[in-house]
Amino acid sequence: MHQCLMYSVLTSMNFFKYYIHGKVFTRWQQHTRFTVYCHARASLVRRLFLAKPMFVQPLVRIHSLMHEVESVKVMSVGTNVYLLADFAKEQASVRSNTVSGAAKELEARHDSTVSVLDKLVDTVSKSTEPQNAHDEHAALRPRMKSMVQEKKEARDDARRHQLALHDQGMLGDCVRLVDYMFQACLVKVVVNAAVDFFHRMETASKMFSISVAYGDQNMVFEPCLSDHVTMLEELWRGSVQVVNTVPSFLSLPHFDAYVIAQLNHQTVESILNCSLEFNHYTAAVRERIESDINQAQKFSDKHFELFRRIHEYGLRWNEEEYLAAPRSHEDLAADMTLMREFQADLDKYKPHHNVGIIVVDGRNLRASLTPVPERGLGAMKRALTDIARKKCSGVLQKFDAANKVLDERPKNLGSYADFVKAYNDIKATERHLDEQREEVESMYQLLRQYNVRVTGEDQYQMEFLQTKGNDFTDKKVIEAQFYIKEKREEMVENLGTVSQNAEEDARKISEQLKQDQFTGEDAIATPENLAKVLEELSVLQAQMGKLDEKASAFTENQTLFDVVTAFDFIEVEKAKSLFSDKFKLFNLVHEWTETKKTWNSAEFQKLNVEQMNKTVVEYSKTAFQLTRSLEGDEVAKKIRQTIDEFKSKMPCYLDYGNPAMRERHRAKIRQAIGMGPSAVTLYSLEHNKLTDYKELVAEISGTASGEYDLEHKLEKVTKAWDELLMPVTNHRNQRELWILGDVSDIIMQLEDHSVQIQTMMGSRYVQGIRKDVEIWEQKIRLGSDSIDEWLQVQRGWMYLESIFSAEDIQRQLPQESSKFKSVDKFWKDTMKKVRQSYRTAMEAFQIPNLLPSLKNANDTLDQIQKSLEAYLETKRASFPRFYFLSDDELLSILSQTRNPEAVQEHLCKCFDAIKRVTFTQDKKREIISMSDMIKETVPFTSPVQTAGVAVERWLADIEEKMVSSLWALTKAAVSAYPEDGVARKDWLFAPYPSQTVLAVDQIMWTKCAEDALTLVENGNKEAMQGNVEFAKKQLEHSVGLVRLDLTKLQRVLMGALIVLDVHGISVLEDLEGAKCSSVTDFDWSKQLRYYWTMEEVSMSDGKFTSDDCIVRQTIASSRYSFEYLGNTPRLVVTPLTDKCYMTLTGAIHLNYGGAPAGPAGTGKTETTKD
Repeated sequence: MHQCLMYSVLTSMNFFKYYIHGKVFTRWQQHTRFTVYCHARASLVRRLFLAKPMFVQPLVRIHSLMHEVESVKVMSVGTNVYLLADFAKEQASVRSNTVSGAAKELEARHDSTVSVLDKLVDTVSKSTEPQNAHDEHAALRPRMKSMVQEKKEARDDARRHQLALHDQGMLGDCVRLVDYMFQACLVKVVVNAAVDFFHRMETASKMFSISVAYGDQNMVFEPCLSDHVTMLEELWRGSVQVVNTVPSFLSLPHFDAYVIAQLNHQTVESILNCSLEFNHYTAAVRERIESDINQAQKFSDKHFELFRRIHEYGLRWNEEEYLAAPRSHEDLAADMTLMREFQADLDKYKPHHNVGIIVVDGRNLRASLTPVPERGLGAMKRALTDIARKKCSGVLQKFDAANKVLDERPKNLGSYADFVKAYNDIKATERHLDEQREEVESMYQLLRQYNVRVTGEDQYQMEFLQTKGNDFTDKKVIEAQFYIKEKREEMVENLGTVSQNAEEDARKISEQLKQDQFTGEDAIATPENLAKVLEELSVLQAQMGKLDEKASAFTENQTLFDVVTAFDFIEVEKAKSLFSDKFKLFNLVHEWTETKKTWNSAEFQKLNVEQMNKTVVEYSKTAFQLTRSLEGDEVAKKIRQTIDEFKSKMPCYLDYGNPAMRERHRAKIRQAIGMGPSAVTLYSLEHNKLTDYKELVAEISGTASGEYDLEHKLEKVTKAWDELLMPVTNHRNQRELWILGDVSDIIMQLEDHSVQIQTMMGSRYVQGIRKDVEIWEQKIRLGSDSIDEWLQVQRGWMYLESIFSAEDIQRQLPQESSKFKSVDKFWKDTMKKVRQSYRTAMEAFQIPNLLPSLKNANDTLDQIQKSLEAYLETKRASFPRFYFLSDDELLSILSQTRNPEAVQEHLCKCFDAIKRVTFTQDKKREIISMSDMIKETVPFTSPVQTAGVAVERWLADIEEKMVSSLWALTKAAVSAYPEDGVARKDWLFAPYPSQTVLAVDQIMWTKCAEDALTLVENGNKEAMQGNVEFAKKQLEHSVGLVRLDLTKLQRVLMGALIVLDVHGISVLEDLEGAKCSSVTDFDWSKQLRYYWTMEEVSMSDGKFTSDDCIVRQTIASSRYSFEYLGNTPRLVVTPLTDKCYMTLTGAIHLNYGGAPAGPAGTGKTETTKD
C-alpha cells in the first residue's frame, strides 16, 4: 500500500510523469539533427569545391591571387600636405600608371586568375575522356587480368567518369564563384581606399593647402569648396572606374560553354553605389572637408580682416591720379603715416594657419599686400618733394616781390597812396607768409624724417628763402613803416589842396546846368535844339565822370592816411544829383518823341495797346518824379503835360485796340467817327477825334469782349469733345466682344457742358454766335439721352448674355432666346462701329438712329427679363426651396441641367445642412448619399435618378430621400438601442447620423422619465431618484468615451450628446424637487418630449401618423419632420431656451409663425432648429 502510494506520488511528479515523453522526444530530436547533418554533409561532399580534388589546388591559388588583389591600392594618401591639383594628379597616377598603377596590377591579377581557370577547365575536361582513349596500344596488349577484375575496373572507370562529368558540370558555378570573389575583392579595394582616406583625416592634420585672397565681402579660397567637392567626386568616380573596367569572368568567351548568361548581373559600380559602408565613408570624408573649409572660412574672415584695409587701399590706388590731385602737407603726412602703419601690420603677418585638415596659405596674399605701402610711400615721397620744391619757390617769389615793393620811395601824392596801400596789404599777409615759410620748413623736415635725399638745388633754394624771409621781417617792413610816417603830414596837406580844387570844378558844372539852354522850353522846341542839348550833356557826362573818380580816390586816401577831420565833397554830390536829373529829363524827352513818332506811323491793329499803356504809365511816373526834383524847370513841366494829356486818351485807345474786337466792330466805330476803310493809325484816330466817341467805343468793346468770351468757352467745349474718346473695353477676354468702359468722365463732362451751354444761351452777348451754341445744345442733349439708354442696354445685355449663352436656357425659352439674339446682334454691330469708325464720344453719339435703336433694345430686354422672371417663378412653384436662391443662382442651376453636379455649390442654401451629395461614377450619375459641412455622410435608402429628369424633380426626390432615409435610420437606431442604456459605445459609434443618435437619445430619455413618473404615481417614491442616478451613469459613460481617441465626427457627436444629457439630468432633478408624480403634471408636460409611436395617433393639425417620431410640448404635438441638420454642436439649454421652445411649439400648434428676437450671436437660429 505504501509502495502504491509512493508510486502514485512519483508518477504525479512532472519529471516522472512526462519522462517517457521527454525521452522519446529527445531521442527523436537527436536523430533528426543527425539526419539533417548527414544530409548537409552529403550535400557539401557533392557541391563543395574544396571537397573535389581537381578544384582544391586551383582554388588555393585563386585565394592567393584574391589576397594580392585586395592589396592593390587605388589611392595613395601620405602624411604630407597637398595642393588640391597635385593630390588629384597623384591619385590619377596611382590609378592609371602604365608601370605600377592599380589598373595595371588588377589587369595582371585578372590574367593570372584567368590562367588558373583555364588550366582547371582543361584538367576537368581531360578527366571526362575515357581512359582507354588515351591508351592507343591497350587493345594490342595481351589480356593479363581476370574478367572479375576487368569488370571491377570498368565499374571504377564508369564511376570516375560519372564523377568527372559531375565536376565538369560544376565548372560554371566555379567560374561564377571566382567572379563573385574577384568582385568582392574589387569592392573591398575601393572601400579600403575610402576607409584609409577617412582615417588619414581623422588621425592627422594638415592635408590640403588652400591659398586665400580677398573677395568683395569675405575671403576667397583657391581652390574653393566646390573645387574640393568636385575633386572628391572625380576621385571616387575614378577609383570605381578603375575596378569597374576589369572584365567579369562571366563575360569571357571561352567560359560561355559553362556559364549561363545572367541578365541582371551586377557590376562592381552598382555594388559600390548600394554599399552602406562605402557611402558612409565617402559622405564622412565630404562632411569633414566641408566642415573644415567652412571653419577655415570663418577663421580667415576674422583673421585677415585686419589687413583688408591694405587690400582695399591697393585696389583704390592710382599713382597718376594721386600725384595729379592737389594735396596739402598735412594730407601727405597723414598718408605717409598710414603707409607706415600698413608696413607695421604686415610685419605681424603669419603666412600659414592650420584649421583641421586645411592649411590656409597666405603667402600669395602677403605678396600682393607688401607692394601696396611700398608703392604708396614712394609716390608720396616724390609728391612731397615736388610740392616742397614748388611751395618753396612760390613763397620765395612772394618774399622777393614784397621786398621790391617795400624798397620803393614815392614822391607824389598818387604814388605815395599806392605805396601805403601796398604796405598795408603786405602787413595783412605777413603772418600768412611766415606760416607758408614754416610749412615749407615742415615739408623738408618730413622728407628728412623719411630719409628722402634733397638735391643741392632744393637745399640752396630753401636756404635762400630763409635769407629773404629774415630780410623781410627784420629790415624791409621796418624801413617802409618809418618812411610812411615821415611823409604823412606832407601828403595830407597836398590831399587837402586837390580836394578843394575838385569842389570848385563841381560848382562850375552845377552853374552851367542851371543856365537857360538846359532849363527853358526852347531846349526842346525843335529836334535840332534837343540834339544840341544831348550833345552838350554827353560832354558834361565825361567831365562829371572824371570828377567823381577823383572825389572817390581822395576820399579813399583820407581813410588810407588816417586823416582826423575828413573832407566832405558836398558840391560834387550836388553836381552829380543835378546832372543825373537833367540827363534823365532830356533822355525822357528824346525817348517820348521817338516812341510817339513810331506809334503814329504804325498800323494801329499791329500795336500792342497793353504795352503802350504800360509805357505811357512808366513815362508819366518818371516825368512826375523829375518835376518834383527839378522844381521850376520848364522842360520838366512841358514833358509832363504832354505825357499826361496822351495818358488821358489811353482808355479809349485800349477799348479800340481790344483783341476781342472783330472787323465788324471796328467798322461800326469808323462809321460813327466818319473814317474810311483805309489803314488806321494812331495819328488818323487822333486826327478824327476818336476820344470824342469814347462812350460808344467802350460799349462796342464790351460787347466784343462778351462775344469773345463766349466763343472761347464754346471752343473749349468743342476741343474737349474732340479729345474725349469713347472708352471701349474687351468683355470676358473674347476677341470680338466689346462693352463700354468707365464712362464717368463722359457723364461728368455732359453735365458740366450742359450747364455751360445753358449759361451761354442766357447771355446777352450770344446773338452773334447763337447758331453755333444751339447746335451744341442739341448735341449735348442727344449725348445725355444716348449714354443713359446705352448704359441701361449694356446692363441688361451683360446680365442676359451669360444666361442665354447656355443651350439649356435657349431650349427652354425659345422665344426669349430669339429676341435676345436680335438685341445681341445690334449690340455687337454698334460696338464694332464705335471701335472702328466712331472713336470719340461725341462721334459715337451721332451714329445714325442710335438713340431710337437703344430705346427699342431696352424695351426688348425688359420683355425678356419679365418672361425670365415668370419662368423662374414656375420653377420655384415646382420646388419651393428654390425661393432660398437668388435669380442668378437659380439660373446658374437651370443653365447646366445636363451637369447635375453644378447644383452642389447651391445645395447648402436649399438644404441648410447638406453641403454635398455623392454621385455614382457611371453614366447614370445617381445620387446615393448626402454629407454635411464636416463630411458626415448619410446614405439614401435608394438612389435618386438624375439622368433625363428635370432638376427640380430630382431635387424634390433628394428632399424625399432625406426624410425617408433619416426615418429608416432613426427606426433602426431605436430598435438597436442597448437594453441597459448605459454602455452605449457600440451603439453611439454605429453608422447612424448624429441627428438620429440625438433624437433616439431624447426618445429614450422621455421613455425613462415617463416610466419613472408612472412608478411614482403607483407609489414608488424613489423611482425618479433612481432615474436621475441612471441618467448620471449614462453621462459618466459618455464622458469616459470622450477621453478615447475619437474621430472628428465622433467628438462633435459626443459634445452635443453630453449637452442634451446634462440638460436632461437638470430637468429630472427639477421634477424630483417639484414632487412631480404624473405624466399629466404641467412640470412634465411643459418639457420638449420625443416619442416613437407604433400605433396611429392624432397631431395638433388633425392629421394622423403611426410608426413615426412625435414631438410634444404642453398641448402641442407635431411630427418630427426629419429635416437633415448635420453633425453640429448644440447650444447649452437654459430655462430661457425652454421658454423659447414652448413659445415656438405653441405657435406651430396655433398655425402661427415664430421669430426669436435678440442681439446677434445669442443662439436664436440654433434654438429654432433645435
